[in-house]
Amino acid sequence: MLLSGFLKGYIESRTDIRDRTRNNLWQAANFLTEFFGSDRRLDSITPGDGDQWRVWLLEGSARIPHVDIVDGPNSSSERLFVAN
Repeated sequence: MLLSGFLKGYIESRTDIRDRTRNNLWQAANFLTEFFGSDRRLDSITPGDGDQWRVWLLEGSARIPHVDIVDGPNSSSERLFVAN
């Protein structure tokens, strides 16, 4: 399965979320496909790739104006976007 197909299917399947949450999920999906490419096989993404994506996000936080990226306490995949 390709990353883009997985992300699209997951977000569209979430009928329990509000519009703002859906928008945040699409934003995260856009960041993932920008970094990995939309045609990347999901099973080819390793934990090390996730670490590289994390660094890419932190170095490019200017992609999101007036927002800081704060690490979650439990894993590198947790993100909290906080308005300045």
